Parts: sequence; C-alpha cells; structure tokens
Amino acid sequence: MKMSLRKTEKDLDSYADRLILNIKALVLLKSSQSELQKIVEKKLLNSHDDDVREFLKLLKNSEKGRSFIVSALGEIVLSCILVFVGVLLIMPVLVDINSVSAFANYLETLATLALSKPVLFPAFLFLDFTLSLVLIASAAALLRRVARELRQAGFEVVEG
Repeated sequence: MKMSLRKTEKDLDSYADRLILNIKALVLLKSSQSELQKIVEKKLLNSHDDDVREFLKLLKNSEKGRSFIVSALGEIVLSCILVFVGVLLIMPVLVDINSVSAFANYLETLATLALSKPVLFPAFLFLDFTLSLVLIASAAALLRRVARELRQAGFEVVEG
C-alpha cells in the first residue's frame, strides 16, 4: 500500500512539474499579454471539461482566502470605528444639545476625559497605532485584490 502511495505522489509531482513547464512555454511563446489572455480564456476559462473547471476552482479558492482575511479584518475594525463615532455623535441629539457651542463643549469634554487619565493615554496611543496598521494593511490588501481583478478583466495595471 505504501509503495503505491509513494508512486502516486511521485506521479503527481511529475505531472505538476510538466504543468509548470507547459505554462512557462506558453508564456514564452506569447506575442502579447492580450494574446495569452485570449488563449487562456478560450482553452481554460471557457472549457466545458469538468476536470478543467474543478482545477480552476481549486486555484481560485486558494487565491481568495489570504487577501480576504486581511481586508475583512480591516473592514471589521473600520465598522467598529464608525459605530463608535456614530454613537458619540448621536448622543448630543439624545440628550438635547441644541447649540454649536454646547456640541463643541461636549466633544471637548469627551476628548479631555479620554486622554487626561495617565493610564488611558498610553493605551490610546497603542490602540491608535494598532488601528492604523490594520487599516493600512487592509487597504494594501484591498488594492492588490482590485489590481488582480482589473488584470483579470483585461486592464493593464502598472504598479509603482
């Protein structure tokens, strides 16, 4: 049983190596990016073969998971911020603050209370830094995903 399993793994590795070589040959023989895209769409993406469709689905699923995790994390953090800011901004309406100076005083009081305590200010700086990193990372992941989708749609994306 082990012998046939090892042979099967070697066969799969051999087929994968041949697939890589065939892909490299296809890329080398292409005269333009659009020509390669047409060939790939014609032969692979529009294929009616169930095995080819299953293989393409496998490639798409492994590709999607990684970038969506970072983007989803950033979107969750961003939505939490929006909810928090929304609650802070709706409070004056609920407690009947009806002048601009009273509203400004309310916001100033909130900021003073949050940042004046010696224990809270370092925590605020840490949360601010962490939040900034998460949002920047999610923005970068989102931009990479958009660039990849634009390339798949046939647009030329120049990075730099």
